[in-house]
Amino acid sequence: MLAPAWLFDHEGTIVLPMPARIAPQHESAASVLARRIRARRAELGLTVEQLAFRSGLSVRYIASLEARDVTSPGLQPLLQIAQALQLESGDFLGGLAPNSAASPPDSKPHK
Repeated sequence: MLAPAWLFDHEGTIVLPMPARIAPQHESAASVLARRIRARRAELGLTVEQLAFRSGLSVRYIASLEARDVTSPGLQPLLQIAQALQLESGDFLGGLAPNSAASPPDSKPHK
């Protein structure tokens, strides 16, 4: 779990808690997700195929996420990946811009 970091306004008032690991402003949400998926998959010793099987998603979709080809994945596939990677969804999705990584599910099936 990530330790909270606090933001302060110019008067020193706490604004809101945020995850400690936030992507740099120049890094896209797709890049952050790709890095998180690859790192955790490697940590668990999983292949793309094994992660696809565990998550119930296609190998092509997982590979596309890791290659940053999917720029607006739906929330449901991301939750499936988080579960397959044995991560809390908040830890997995934390620090991402609200609409850049977990948009409403698109109409295309991912299986």
